[in-house]
Amino acid sequence: MPLKEIEVMKAYFIAILTLFTCIATVVRAQQMSELENRIDSLLNSKKATVGIAVWTDKGDMLRYNDHVHFPLLSVFKFHVALAVLDKMDKQSISLDSIVSIKASQMLPNTYSPLRKKFPDQDFTITLRELMQYSISQSDNNACDILIEYAGGIKHINDYIRRLGIDSFNLSETEDDMHSSFEAVYRNWSTPSAMARLLRTADEKELFSNKELKDFLWQTMIDY
Repeated sequence: MPLKEIEVMKAYFIAILTLFTCIATVVRAQQMSELENRIDSLLNSKKATVGIAVWTDKGDMLRYNDHVHFPLLSVFKFHVALAVLDKMDKQSISLDSIVSIKASQMLPNTYSPLRKKFPDQDFTITLRELMQYSISQSDNNACDILIEYAGGIKHINDYIRRLGIDSFNLSETEDDMHSSFEAVYRNWSTPSAMARLLRTADEKELFSNKELKDFLWQTMIDY
């Protein structure tokens, strides 16, 4: 094919590719506009700030109020679990490994089914059970013990960032948040950052031991 015709074909190809890109952009914009309108109509009379991040079947993300820093509250227990499992994977630690808990670690005046089971006493428990308390039952004492086990809240924050996630912050433990109302707002995330973390944990092989990933997702389902 002559060089001139090749250049013409290239130009046509680029033009067609650009057209499809523009069409896709318009479709996404229309989807986002429709989503925003539907959410606005639902929340019009409500005193609420709602954030949404949704992956489409095309791999795009639809976002609503993604600029807002939403308090993570107990959702950060998922971040904690990932960091704990990462340590276990790297050090070949079994889910059935036993850890010793001091009575002093079972803080009062916080939600803790674990403390009700072991009131005012030292005890031992497997990492599997401890994580089940933290994830499935949202036990605050179990969560703080796991934060310490993983290497501290800063280590967990840094670990999540190494996964390629930004637009979030972790700096407070459960005890910190119970000690200061302002601290509740220091653990935050945008909706898209949380959606990306969930997708990363689901699609990527973060752990060489497949049992750890299966355990995490099953524990999130169980209650």
